[in-house]
Amino acid sequence: MAKSSIRKTDPTDTTAPAKRRRATATDNNGEPKPAAKTAPRARRKAESPVATAGVVAGTNGHVESISDVPHEQIAVRAYHIYLERGYPGDSFHDWVTAERELREQVTRARG
Repeated sequence: MAKSSIRKTDPTDTTAPAKRRRATATDNNGEPKPAAKTAPRARRKAESPVATAGVVAGTNGHVESISDVPHEQIAVRAYHIYLERGYPGDSFHDWVTAERELREQVTRARG
């Protein structure tokens, strides 16, 4: 059985809850120091999916582009690997194998 809330509130009370106050530093005389200005938090810019799409670190350390191989083509090849293997197995491994095979075909066709 789920626990019910033990917080008791007055349904007619519509005031906002009190906000927490931050602890303030005091100087030697007991006077509160002015709040230190903090730098705004830097937001990490989201990388553009277009800019990073298809960039993969190769096994020999250089960066290779796989944007030449369409997603659908990799999916079809991974499915064929799955059928050739005989159904049970690792779909991620099939995908990586298909991607590697197709990337090698593209590089051989270029070079």
